[in-house]
Amino acid sequence: MGVNSLGKKGVIFGKDNVDELGRARIEVDTGPVDAKNASSPLPANMGAILPATDPKPADKPAQPLTAELGPKCEIQDWLILGPFPHPLGAGYAFDFLSKLGGEANAKPKTGDSVAVKFPDGPDAKTFWKESQLKPRRIAWQRAKAQHCPVGTDQDRKTYQEWVDVRPLLGTGEDTDNTCVYAACILRADKETPVRFLLGSDDGNVLYVNGKKIGQAIDDRRMYVLDSDVHAATLNAGDNLVVIKICNATGGFNFGLRVTSAAIADLAIPGGKAPAGVKVVLP
Repeated sequence: MGVNSLGKKGVIFGKDNVDELGRARIEVDTGPVDAKNASSPLPANMGAILPATDPKPADKPAQPLTAELGPKCEIQDWLILGPFPHPLGAGYAFDFLSKLGGEANAKPKTGDSVAVKFPDGPDAKTFWKESQLKPRRIAWQRAKAQHCPVGTDQDRKTYQEWVDVRPLLGTGEDTDNTCVYAACILRADKETPVRFLLGSDDGNVLYVNGKKIGQAIDDRRMYVLDSDVHAATLNAGDNLVVIKICNATGGFNFGLRVTSAAIADLAIPGGKAPAGVKVVLP
C-alpha cells in the first residue's frame, strides 16, 4: 500500500505501472467525499449553495454523435454542463443535480438546460463577478479534446490530450471557484473490463454507471497525464461516464483515456483500446 497526495492509502502497482517520467500510478480512494476535508466553512455573509432546477429539453434536439476512441485511447468527445459554484472546495461534496436524479445518474443530452443560481450575499462577491451572480440557464454542450503539451520540457514529450474548460463556459468571465460536469456514453459490444486513466486541473470525482469509482479532492494540483487510474467493468450496451471537475484558480482542464484492463496496457506511449467500445453523445 502507498499514500497518495490526499494522505489516503491506495494500491501502487509494480514496475509496469510506472511511466517513463517515473510517476507511479495510484488507485485513488473511492470512499465518500468527506465534506470536512473537501471544503472549509463558507463565509457567514454568503448565501447557500443551491442545486440546479427547472430542466428543459433542447429547442432543436441534436442528432446523436457516435465516435471512436482517439489514437491513444482517449475520449475525444464530451458533453459539458456548467459552471457551478465551487467556493473553498465546496463543490466536491455538493450534488448540483440532486433535484434532477443526482450527478451520478446524470441524463446528459445535447442542448438540454437547467437553471443555476450562484450564492448571493456580500462575501459571494469575493469569489465571483457581479455578472456571474445573476441567475442563468446553462445547457449541455459538446466539446472536443485537443492536443495541449503542458508542464515541464520533459512532460511535453508525453502525449497529452485534454479538454480546456475555460473557453466553453461562455461567460466572458474568470472561471475561478467553479466546477463543471463532463459526460458521455461508452457503448460496449460485450461486458468489458477496462482501466480509466484520468488527469485534471484541479480535482475530480468520477462516476461510471451510477457508481463513484474514484476521486481526487485537491484544489492545488496541475494536469498530469493519467494521474488517477481506476478499474471498472463496462456492461454490454450503454455505460454512463460522468466526471465532476473542480477549479480553484488558474488552469481548468481534464483528459480521460480508456484502456483494456491488462496492467501492461497502461504504459505510455502506447496502451491498447478495449475492443468493441465506442463513444456516444446523446
